[in-house]
Amino acid sequence: EAIADANNDNAAQSDCAAGSGADVIVLNVSGTYTLGGTELSVTSNITIQEGSGVTAVISGNNSSRIFNVSTTDGNLTLNGLTVQDGSSAASGGCIQVGALSGGTLNFQNGTLQNCTTTNSGGAIGTTGGTHSITITNSTLQNNTSGINGGAFSQAGTATTLSISGSTFTNNRAGTVTGAQGGAIAYTGGTGSSMSITGSTFTG
Repeated sequence: EAIADANNDNAAQSDCAAGSGADVIVLNVSGTYTLGGTELSVTSNITIQEGSGVTAVISGNNSSRIFNVSTTDGNLTLNGLTVQDGSSAASGGCIQVGALSGGTLNFQNGTLQNCTTTNSGGAIGTTGGTHSITITNSTLQNNTSGINGGAFSQAGTATTLSISGSTFTNNRAGTVTGAQGGAIAYTGGTGSSMSITGSTFTG
């Protein structure tokens, strides 16, 4: 409900405040926030973060993807969260980024784990030609894909990927012919860029 109001800059959901421009959603209660079988669509500039002293987990309960940054204006920042147990038959078991053109994901100081797809990008996958993804000081572990990129898959014509200070552990790509990237599969065209610094890959 908070995400819906933030996307639409209104208070259609009566128990949540109206969104306005770039919105910040703070999770002030420790525990697991479990989706009911439907992914959360992000179509505006939204930050979701833990409150002070809070430990928050967002779970897809192995029944749906968790976040879909689904339009050009979609800009999602996740800070300090554990995101887990997402499942999808399309790219991105926990998070999908992309539209016809655009879409941005910033994943900071968190954990992405136990995500799965029968397609590419066990934890994070993309669609469309243009998108930007930044992963900072985070852990991606125990994610699986049916094709490329056990943890992460990004492909497009003008893409940006930046990974720093992060750990990739026990991620698995598929076994179909030509599958690649146990942790990461990246393909970018002219104007694309990829940077990985201070990160470790094991298992």
